[in-house]
Amino acid sequence: MIKQASTHSKLVDVGALICASLVSGLVSLILICFVAPHFTGGNANIMLRFLAAVILGEVILPPPASLSVPALVAGCFVHFAFAFIFSGTLALITHRWGLVTGILLGGVFGLCAYAINVYAMTAS
Repeated sequence: MIKQASTHSKLVDVGALICASLVSGLVSLILICFVAPHFTGGNANIMLRFLAAVILGEVILPPPASLSVPALVAGCFVHFAFAFIFSGTLALITHRWGLVTGILLGGVFGLCAYAINVYAMTAS
């Protein structure tokens, strides 16, 4: 009996990656905009301005009396770009080294990403 060589190579499912990125981005955006301000005393406008400052610079940080549409769009763009980058990195880690390693390295990666985003990107 001759076994046929499998030509099927393991590839990351791009559709699942996009769906996971959108869901994780949306869930974390809800947490950042509505849950975090409840505990820190801020508001969603400030959180989105922190994200927008990554591409618009620190001129966007002083809040006006109303919600700024450019800050909203830029903040959401940066947030979902980070979600795609971080989800893709975690998908490659999990795909390459397995589920358990992906979970452990994902936790370390998440803490590092948080520290970089909060302390390096928004430092003044």
